[in-house]
Amino acid sequence: MKISPNGDKIAVACGNTCDNIKEIFDFDASTGVISNFIDLDLQIDTFGTYGVAFSPDNSKLYLTEMGYGQIYQYDLLTGGGQPNSIRASKIKISNLTQSTGELAYTLQLGIDGKIYAARLNRNFLAAINNPNVQGLGCNFQDNAVSLNGKTCSFGLPNFIDSYDYSNTIFDCETGINEVDNTDLIMKIYPNPAQQLFTIELPTDRNFTISIFDITGRKVQEKKNVTGTVKVDCSGFSSGIYFVQAMNEKAVLTSKFIKE
Repeated sequence: MKISPNGDKIAVACGNTCDNIKEIFDFDASTGVISNFIDLDLQIDTFGTYGVAFSPDNSKLYLTEMGYGQIYQYDLLTGGGQPNSIRASKIKISNLTQSTGELAYTLQLGIDGKIYAARLNRNFLAAINNPNVQGLGCNFQDNAVSLNGKTCSFGLPNFIDSYDYSNTIFDCETGINEVDNTDLIMKIYPNPAQQLFTIELPTDRNFTISIFDITGRKVQEKKNVTGTVKVDCSGFSSGIYFVQAMNEKAVLTSKFIKE
């Protein structure tokens, strides 16, 4: 299941025994209501669909099929967004060999605007380099990212496409492998805690600390803090809480248990 980058649509893909579900809905983020169901009617074998991803501009939807491992594109704006027009816009944008180990599974939109595809049993990822572009112009590229000898399986890290991660990258101008982020650590102790716990942050930058309960409700916030911070949790209900420390350079997350 994926939410479009603008938060207006939800797409669902499910294979195997799930009756080959491949559906898209309008989504109201303020109410949680979904509407205007469209069955994408992808005619494939009984293994069904697996991966799903929206283009960065919300105009295209991509699906992978499990049986033959191909990737398909749908134009969500064609014909005014009418269901028959969307279904008719389907085009296969990959040309993978139909054999074990030549399959594409999970699709994931990256922060660079490309969509990456897990390639089962391969030591690389595929990529859709221009996913906003109609048809084969989207530029599917197999063997796009080397995994340096590691082997890919079905999945990829699951990011929320509608969330802006642009402020969560710390100093990557010289390349990911060249940046030392070992100082970006948040420690919480004691954990579990009953009355007080300590949050230990990097001392050379200010953070806003937000604490959320298991339902996502913010229960406490502290702004412009650095170093060691004491938090009174005596008024919290017992359970799991999530701690987020954020500034313009990074987002640190952890959790603690209130006894």
